[in-house]
Amino acid sequence: MGLPDWLIISAGSACLAAVTWGTAHWWYGRRIAEWRNRYDKTGRAHQFASLQVTQARKQIERLQKELAAQHQKAVQFGERAERLDAVLRAGDAAAERSASGHGPLPVNGFADTEPMAVPLRR
Repeated sequence: MGLPDWLIISAGSACLAAVTWGTAHWWYGRRIAEWRNRYDKTGRAHQFASLQVTQARKQIERLQKELAAQHQKAVQFGERAERLDAVLRAGDAAAERSASGHGPLPVNGFADTEPMAVPLRR
């Protein structure tokens, strides 16, 4: 084997190495691009899920505040209803006592009043 044969073999090996490197770069470049796209997509999905969790927490907090306000109103309404029931029961009891002990009530609902003494004039 002479010098030209070694030159052809070296040049052919260099060309074959370059073609192999180019093919590997193209092939694995595609694979890396796919993995990068998947990673980016997963990152976007994670950000979206994080945003939804934040919004859900805010909504839960708002609903809990509304529920507490409604509960407070219900408690206040219950207290008012109890006081009103007590007043109505007292009024009914007073009406029963006045109706049973003194005969019929006057038409206007008030007892007739008379002055105890005539005021003196000066």
